[in-house]
Amino acid sequence: MITPSFDQTLIARAATGLYNLQLGSSTTDWALEWVNGGNGTVEDLVNQLFVRDFGTMSDADVAAMVVENVNITEPAPRRRRRHCLRGPKAGFRRPGAEGCDDPGGAAGVFLAGR
Repeated sequence: MITPSFDQTLIARAATGLYNLQLGSSTTDWALEWVNGGNGTVEDLVNQLFVRDFGTMSDADVAAMVVENVNITEPAPRRRRRHCLRGPKAGFRRPGAEGCDDPGGAAGVFLAGR
């Protein structure tokens, strides 16, 4: 029987993102023992492995590798929102939202957002 832990989940996610691997129990146990043995945090372990195995790669190449490894095929859809600078409902609003004192003027700036 397995009892997943937060550290175990982080280790599994790092293995997938960096190496496109699903770790077996012996490797997972080794990583958990490394962390629980006082050698550092999961972040420390992942950073050591990253520097060792990917330290010479560009940020763009690492990002492309991780995107491919976790099977992200296209970005999430983005909605346009208006940032109302004045009025009772100042903040992010969808285009045409009511409550912005300057709904069509210079104070309304369109920004990409989720």
